[in-house]
Amino acid sequence: MVAKGLQLTMLGLNILLDYAEKDLDTLVAKEVLEQCEELGFEVDVVTYNAVMVHFSKMMKWLYFIRLFMDLLKKPITPNAQTYNILISSLCRASNFQLAKFMFSCNGFVADNMTYNILIHEFYDAGKEGK
Repeated sequence: MVAKGLQLTMLGLNILLDYAEKDLDTLVAKEVLEQCEELGFEVDVVTYNAVMVHFSKMMKWLYFIRLFMDLLKKPITPNAQTYNILISSLCRASNFQLAKFMFSCNGFVADNMTYNILIHEFYDAGKEGK
């Protein structure tokens, strides 16, 4: 596609990453994401969120945290969905203290989804009221 002079759109890039995540190792998806800038593609918060969701589903916590830290180093601003993914992942990894800390961080505005995630995850873990 690129060889024919066509430009890959963000939608096309997200589709490519989605297939890489489903059909190949999660490391391939992260590698594709890291190489996007070299190929001239702009990666946005939606792309990072999609890859982080996949790492979370695969319980690849170290990759997830590394990717989140990479996002913070870039001029890409995490959105509410990014923090919701982070909080949900921390809870599924049984790191409830860090999830509560992230919830109370300055600059993060919790939305209805954030509260629903916390209620659900804490209730499932038997930590309601804590």
